Amino acid sequence: MQKVLKVHPNDNIIVALQDLKKGDRMELNGKTVEIQMDVPQKHKYAEHDLAPGDEVRMYGVLVGKATQPIAAGAPIGTHNLQHAASDFALQKSQYTWQSPDAMRFANRTFMGYRRNDGQVGTQNIWLVIPMVFCETAMYSCSRRPLKKSLASPPPPPIKARWPNLPRPIAKELTGLSWNKWI
Repeated sequence: MQKVLKVHPNDNIIVALQDLKKGDRMELNGKTVEIQMDVPQKHKYAEHDLAPGDEVRMYGVLVGKATQPIAAGAPIGTHNLQHAASDFALQKSQYTWQSPDAMRFANRTFMGYRRNDGQVGTQNIWLVIPMVFCETAMYSCSRRPLKKSLASPPPPPIKARWPNLPRPIAKELTGLSWNKWI
């Protein structure tokens, strides 16, 4: 079983897929790195030596800069990494939208819901997945304003909306019909 993973070819940190012990020698893509300190599963370590100010890349993008010297095989975390991101640039593009031919759907229905004003809609589910460990606290802080501005009363139970839905499917979908965390 593979013990480590380099998520993107441009990354310079490696993900431990299982607990790594100090002194373990990890070989990846022809490079061998000795682990400097224990690295817990799902945590990261430096692929090569990093100096203060060096960019740290994961998922192929800049996620931070080293705040102190980091030896190859040493764990990466908030103790030796400062969040950083690449500059953002808007790109203007020319695009003309053409309405698609929807006639083949003229007499079809979907498993949406009817709004009070007679229109129909679908349920939007937002998944917020932190790409790096230092973002988790930020998502926790944003929960309250999101809940206040976006949340609405939960929709009626799945079985009430679609009474002919087979029971096992309705039971499975019930847990997905309302996210109490937003």
